Amino acid sequence: VGNGTTMVGLYLGFLEAYKEGYASRIPRFIAASTLHANQVVESWLQGRLTPVVVLPERVRETPVNEPLVAYRSLNAEEALRALYETKGRAYAFGDEELIEASLLLRAVEGISSLPASSSALLALREFVREEDPEGPLVAVVTGKWLRRR
Repeated sequence: VGNGTTMVGLYLGFLEAYKEGYASRIPRFIAASTLHANQVVESWLQGRLTPVVVLPERVRETPVNEPLVAYRSLNAEEALRALYETKGRAYAFGDEELIEASLLLRAVEGISSLPASSSALLALREFVREEDPEGPLVAVVTGKWLRRR
């Protein structure tokens, strides 16, 4: 999760589908981001219902984590609401983990994703370790490596 926009959009879509009878339930939402540089994840990890202040001077932005850095997330309040209302979770990962997940996704599934996008796969792994959930699991991987010509 960066600004939370995609997660909030998905949550609102599922909420509407549930209210209209097209879905039997709303899935649990899991947020994944970079360490100490994302308002949504930092707020959830601190158990806060409202966004916490992430000081820009403490953020270490790199080429790997840049898509996830959001010390002031555009949709932080709505994203936190989606996490809490669905009994979701949030996880943060370092650059090395993000790179490893991206390489694994490419090797195993043939999916060429940015390391930041592969954070979804890492979060899914952690969630399964903690919860042992039943049913289908979906990881939304939104960014991909582009070949330069």
